Amino acid sequence: MDKEQLNFIREELYQLFVDLKKNKGHKKSNYQLPRTERITEKFKEAAKLCIELNALPEDFINAQAAYVDVDYLRIDDLSTDRAKKNYEAFLGSRQLPIDRLYNVQMMYLKSQIVNAKRTVERALMDDDLHFQPWFRCCITKEIVPEVLAKYGSEAREQIKNPTLVKFLDERNLDYSRLK
Repeated sequence: MDKEQLNFIREELYQLFVDLKKNKGHKKSNYQLPRTERITEKFKEAAKLCIELNALPEDFINAQAAYVDVDYLRIDDLSTDRAKKNYEAFLGSRQLPIDRLYNVQMMYLKSQIVNAKRTVERALMDDDLHFQPWFRCCITKEIVPEVLAKYGSEAREQIKNPTLVKFLDERNLDYSRLK
């Protein structure tokens, strides 16, 4: 797992959590959260869960707030199975738009290239990175044969969705390689 990506997401989760507690709870306040080693570790665990779920930190925090009263939401709650279920239920109740999904995946891909110093091809072939098959196959200007061979059939199924095709057209992403 990329340490810089993990730290970036950890920090973003920290700030979103503090902002949520300050602004959304019944007891709006000057909520402050010290940066202790324990707290940092808890947010690191939550960041790992975000990466596992391919979740934007903002969506992940909003999901927790949707299912747990903000006044009672604790840092420890962010890295539990319940947090994962909250996020999945949140997605089910509000399907993540394709453009948001695209933005999340671009953020992770850029992080892999810039921070982890990986090639685009290597990142796209990594099953530990939860990229959508259509994203893996269509994001590059040139066809990457290994990616197409591994993810092409799943991507072909996905582009049967007219909303996805419209999005790919709008972004000038070449999905003709999947036909």
